[in-house]
Parts: sequence; structure tokens; C-alpha cells
Amino acid sequence: MSDPDADDAMRALSAALLSMLEQDTTPPCADGTDRWTDDSAAVRAKVALRCDDCPIRERCHDFANTARPPITFGVYGGTDRTATTKRHGVVDLSPVANATPDLTQTTTDDRVSDD
Repeated sequence: MSDPDADDAMRALSAALLSMLEQDTTPPCADGTDRWTDDSAAVRAKVALRCDDCPIRERCHDFANTARPPITFGVYGGTDRTATTKRHGVVDLSPVANATPDLTQTTTDDRVSDD
């Protein structure tokens, strides 16, 4: 069963993107890079600021807030939605803006390799 709010948000974002394309403009995230979903939180924090002047920021934000399954990685509407905290096998899916992971909360499952 679909979620009416999620469907409405997706339609609104799609319409806004189409309108921009018809006007020969694009949102900042359509820059041809993968910085919006970069593995580095610092990179994502920097590009999230580019959303400030985006004319469809609110629609993008609404889409990300209602998407099913939830969006858990990347910048949407100026918010880094990357899940950064893992506790007892449960990922915190709350949106985080310009967050730095709390490395004191890591477990043996969270170790990062230097490879």
C-alpha cells in the first residue's frame, strides 16, 4: 500500500524539476558530481549549503521526509540524511545537518578500515 503523503511529495518534486528543466535551469544537485552522496560527511556538509538558494528546496525536503523506504544517505533539501549513529544494531534514521559522527559510540561492528 502506498503512502499518499509520499506520493504527493514525489509528484510535487517531479513537477518542480520538470518546470526547472523547461526553463533551462537545474537545481544545484544536478551538477554532475556525486558530492551529494559522498562518503565524506565534510563534503556533504559543504554541498548542503548550496541548497540554501535552491527554488525547489522545500519540495526536495518534503520528498525526503516522506519517502518510503526512508532516505538514509545523502543530502536532500539542505539536510544530510546520512545515518551516522549505530547503536545495538539499530541505525538512527533521523536527519542530521552538518553532523559529525560521535566516535565514542562505536562498537566492534563499526570499526573502519584504513584500506
